[in-house]
Amino acid sequence: MKHRAPGLRNVSVNQTSVPEMLNWPNPTKIVKSSGSPIDTRETQAFTLNGDLWHVKIEGNDCDFHLEVSGPGDSSSADRVIVEVAQGPAFTQIRNLLIDALMNAGEGDLRNSKSLDLSQPLPIQVTGFAFFDAFHYSRSNPKRGHGHGTSAVGTIWELHPVWQLSVRTGTRPTLATGGAHAVMGEPGGAAPEGVFDFAISRSFLEKLEGGNSISPAVNFPLGEHSAIHNLLSDCEMHVAGTPEGTDFGWPNAVVVEPPNLCHFDPQGSEGGDTSAWLATFDDLAGQKCQVTGFPRIFTEHASGAGGASNPNHVFEIHPALSIGCGDQRISFQNFLTALPGMRAISPATAASCIADRQLEVRFDSNSQQYVFRETGGRCGNFAIVEVDAVNPSWIRSISGGHSAIARVTADGQTTATLKIYTLAPSAMDAWLGASASSPGGPSSSRLLHGLFTYDYYAIEKVVHPRGGDWQTTADWTRVPFPLAFIVFGEAESAPWSQE
Repeated sequence: MKHRAPGLRNVSVNQTSVPEMLNWPNPTKIVKSSGSPIDTRETQAFTLNGDLWHVKIEGNDCDFHLEVSGPGDSSSADRVIVEVAQGPAFTQIRNLLIDALMNAGEGDLRNSKSLDLSQPLPIQVTGFAFFDAFHYSRSNPKRGHGHGTSAVGTIWELHPVWQLSVRTGTRPTLATGGAHAVMGEPGGAAPEGVFDFAISRSFLEKLEGGNSISPAVNFPLGEHSAIHNLLSDCEMHVAGTPEGTDFGWPNAVVVEPPNLCHFDPQGSEGGDTSAWLATFDDLAGQKCQVTGFPRIFTEHASGAGGASNPNHVFEIHPALSIGCGDQRISFQNFLTALPGMRAISPATAASCIADRQLEVRFDSNSQQYVFRETGGRCGNFAIVEVDAVNPSWIRSISGGHSAIARVTADGQTTATLKIYTLAPSAMDAWLGASASSPGGPSSSRLLHGLFTYDYYAIEKVVHPRGGDWQTTADWTRVPFPLAFIVFGEAESAPWSQE
């Protein structure tokens, strides 16, 4: 089973996460040697994002054994194993990983059988689920015996892995290898040159004209993922293809309604929410109007995770409503921070805010603005504490509010960060009320939300107020490129638990 041939064409690919894999239940019947699946999950393939901490060349079959934590987690966090098999079908991936480790200064796998990384290497992999029953133990049924280092928290693996993307070097460029060619990018060829993503002028004009943090965008909906569990993000990925407006490159867009693992289609909490699957089955292929925050970020720019999660940097996330014909679904009341939702480590969040930089130039051939990013390690959900907000820095904007805040993401350092709250959430009501308070917010708040590139900051550079659209071919820095989309209030500061 663990040496199955790679296959993209004959299997659907689902998105998963390290916390989700750590909670996969063991098969009901454990068979230590089997040439066929012992659990239906072994017939499925999954895409996983994480941080690589340990690599070993297995002595029995020469597979590359990789131990991966969740993005932004520490070296002591629980990990899962993903393995790259040997043979011609996997040579490209193995060589890519060898080069990436050497470029990162972590050692040469050609001369060493095992490497413990001093700094994690962010990777994305796609492969079959595999329960390594050989390591099953009745005394420790979850972790087993002799299954990697002590940090490995489950016997479940992704094995074999047939696609792998690595973010390497001082500039986080993306490298992708696989046993099959990577699926074609939606929207045609990319602009020329080295860059991380591109945004079309027409899309920026649409955002600028709408002047909203929850604009309405029309496009057909496509495939959807499973409902992610709470330890992942409690959301669902729904693919869309822009029509009429070219977003940029990659041109796909993914819609992510919030907290579908907690709220059912009637808005009830805490029960079975699987009815969402049939709801989105019915919406597939329909042209819909989607309203929500136009998030721009590169975490899924490479290593496509199946039809529901294509390579993309554009998201409607969180999606607040979907209207298809006479049917309208609202997610506005679902926007909150649920207890138990994961967040990247405080050190990673602080690094992202302090060190991430973004540059832009105009590509005349494609008529798109291309971007390259440097510095900082960023992830998805994070927790920050708002220490101070001057009421004069709070702005009412269509769809909610924005503010320039002084925040800490690690309890030690303080930085300036733009925050967005979306109506009619509780945190939007709080920020709106703070605007009329003479001293601003009466106390600090712990906010749980998402990092995004701030399209208002981008527009200030490419279309200065009262000026022309800039078309310089030289790289130009975007000041304060990051913003934070607030979902709700966190229960506790993660740095207090370290």
